[in-house]
Amino acid sequence: MSSASHGGKRKEKTVRRRVWVAFLFSLITPGLGQLYNGLPKRALTVAALVLGGQAIMLAVSVLPPDAPSIGYLHLGLLGLYLLLWLAILLDAAIGAWRVGEIPLRRFNHPAVYLVVLVGWFAEYRVFDRIDSAVSASITYPAIAGSMEPTLARGDFVFGHKGFYGENDVSRGDVVAFRKPGNEDETYLLRVIGLPGDRVRIEGGLLMLNGEAVARHAVDRDTEPGGGGRKAFSIHGETLPGGASYRISEQVDAAGFADNTPLYEVPEGAVFVLGDSRDNAIDSRIFGPIPIEKLESRLTFIFWSRDDSRIGAPVQPGG
Repeated sequence: MSSASHGGKRKEKTVRRRVWVAFLFSLITPGLGQLYNGLPKRALTVAALVLGGQAIMLAVSVLPPDAPSIGYLHLGLLGLYLLLWLAILLDAAIGAWRVGEIPLRRFNHPAVYLVVLVGWFAEYRVFDRIDSAVSASITYPAIAGSMEPTLARGDFVFGHKGFYGENDVSRGDVVAFRKPGNEDETYLLRVIGLPGDRVRIEGGLLMLNGEAVARHAVDRDTEPGGGGRKAFSIHGETLPGGASYRISEQVDAAGFADNTPLYEVPEGAVFVLGDSRDNAIDSRIFGPIPIEKLESRLTFIFWSRDDSRIGAPVQPGG
């Protein structure tokens, strides 16, 4: 007679589930923590929720952020996706604490974990590539003061990515681009000259094709400077074609920024300037920018330390 008949059914070996391991597994791959806890159905539910969230974000990402509501919808979905991921992490950690010890099953083998990890990594790479290809929304911080008063330091702005793949660039457009030779830094500046235009600044006045661009005084302002406070004058400027916006100039400033050589804009390129004419690195320094380098057309300010700026349009005419 076998020993099993005397002792009854052999007790299964159990192994304690560690909270930190379940949390780490879910941080790396959603659902893997639940699988580790011995809950395969829960793991499948988690995976389905994540894939569904990604599908919704992809469907909405094709909408350009030309209105604040669309841009905030993009950000809201991203926020919900992050909250979903946080809930998955907490569910895995709490689940490990609740189940304590479990009998190991075939799906608890390290090889299964590795397959799930590789599968998630491959899926995420595909999702990321598709999102990068179809998404019409992109965001930028206004780090420097090159575009004051249109963009203030600390503003965050929506951009319509790929806009210039389907539309022509216009004088007055506020654009984002990566300067050739410095792809790690994004510039936010205004298009002043189109292909064939002749641009220069004489005595602080913008000259376009031999004519002074129309401008009028609006206001004066100050900001802290190295020797006290610097005074700035605010002017309205209107380009040929009707694009109208405000620029700032440092009072009594004189130098290269106010008196430049004549620039001829070549075919396939644009000339860009900062609205803060004495405090901008722009085409006066690095020359015209190829149109193909324009990454997006800026649309709305979605966050600012100044509440009154939130939702303000960036382009001339709104």
